[in-house]
Amino acid sequence: MHRLQVQVLYTPQRTTMLGLLLFCASANAAYTNSPGDLRVLPTTSSAGNQSSPPTGVVLTFTSGASVMLVGDSVSIYCQSNDSAVSGLYYWYHRKQPTDMFSLIGNDQLLTRENLRLNDSGQYKCMFRETYNTIKLTVLERISNLSVVASPQDLFVFEGHSVTLECIATSAPSSISWTWYRLGEAGSQSIASERVLTLSRAGESGEYYCQASSSVLGVSQQETSHHHRVDIIPMPVECHLGVAAFALILLCWIFIILLIVFALLLMQRGMESTALNMGPMASPAKGLPASAKGTKADLQQPTDDEVYMNCEGTGDAYSDLNPNHMIEENTYDCLS
Repeated sequence: MHRLQVQVLYTPQRTTMLGLLLFCASANAAYTNSPGDLRVLPTTSSAGNQSSPPTGVVLTFTSGASVMLVGDSVSIYCQSNDSAVSGLYYWYHRKQPTDMFSLIGNDQLLTRENLRLNDSGQYKCMFRETYNTIKLTVLERISNLSVVASPQDLFVFEGHSVTLECIATSAPSSISWTWYRLGEAGSQSIASERVLTLSRAGESGEYYCQASSSVLGVSQQETSHHHRVDIIPMPVECHLGVAAFALILLCWIFIILLIVFALLLMQRGMESTALNMGPMASPAKGLPASAKGTKADLQQPTDDEVYMNCEGTGDAYSDLNPNHMIEENTYDCLS
């Protein structure tokens, strides 16, 4: 007894025929009632539950192959080995081996246009009690390859770098990148990486990148547009200006250091003078304590000023310098 899948398409007042149709379907799983009434199809299951070997049906790619790229089209033709038997062909698809098959068509020729990644998987064609399967793999396509420059200026001076990056909107996981430079002798391969960095004036020129991939025997290759890079040598005046600026900067640093050093020396000299100042001079005999002092405390008078180191004042002034004492309370000179 076959396991059956019953699809009721249109049953106007014919429900009494269901038992008879199921009985007939047990003898012929591909039996179908007249269009618009009832259709009985064999039930499909996962690969682990299949018991019938794929016999009696031949599957052929009339266009395309078992490995295709996104956006391509493929056609698969299903042909029974028994040409004398008529019947319908049913197509099923599943994405993963653990998924259930789902019905996708009932024509002898299956055509899939504008393939997507989720069109990959296993396809089964069933004719009456026989079926066969075929696998289709859809790979990502390299598309919209372009070059992006950073910075995007028309030119840069030598010493500043220019970065060229090769970018694709979509690409397979396994891909190789190649950079080319146009010269008088044609294109020359210069690097095998996605990002290219230039910084010398001699590297000016036109560049383009190429992306290539080869997976499961399917090779693809895309080339970007050309991108012009201009790296200008720095003028001699600029070099001299930079050197002069550096020299001036060094001179100012040297002057500042000298000023700081001189200030430190002056401060240290003042501290040394204060420490080395001698003790107070011995007071002159007979002079009051308020009149005692050292040489440093006594100032020499100017032409229009006369000082004395006594407390009293009078009409006449004298310069009583203790260093000029001859004997007690006797001075050698008066001024």
